[in-house]
Amino acid sequence: MVATRWFIWANRNAIREEGRGRSGEDLARAIRSYAYESKIPQQTQPPQMMSSKIQWSKPPIGVLKLICDASVVKETMEGSWGFLIRDHDGDVIMSRRGRINHALSAFQAKLVACLQGIQVATNLGIGRLILETDALLVQQALTS
Repeated sequence: MVATRWFIWANRNAIREEGRGRSGEDLARAIRSYAYESKIPQQTQPPQMMSSKIQWSKPPIGVLKLICDASVVKETMEGSWGFLIRDHDGDVIMSRRGRINHALSAFQAKLVACLQGIQVATNLGIGRLILETDALLVQQALTS
């Protein structure tokens, strides 16, 4: 119930401040995705040492890659998000970051990062974009 109110409140603010908001169908889809994510028990694993180096993979020529991430401090529920848009050479085309004062979860913060990145890409007229995030359910929700 709280999440539904938050989504409606955020949509109202988008309409009031930016003159645009989500359609009822998009809003309902976002709420369903969030509700599904919150039902999945969070698995806690002890930190492990990285045994291999993780490397960024290049997108094909003519395609840009949107890399999104976010974090939340559990005790204060404050978070931050950020994204990069990179080309096939690895050059940064655009980057942004922001704070979330009252984060509901890490899922929400990562979703905000991805949505911000997609919005900026749309505003820049970027049509061919690969979304990269470590949150599988966020990626599935945004690409469905």
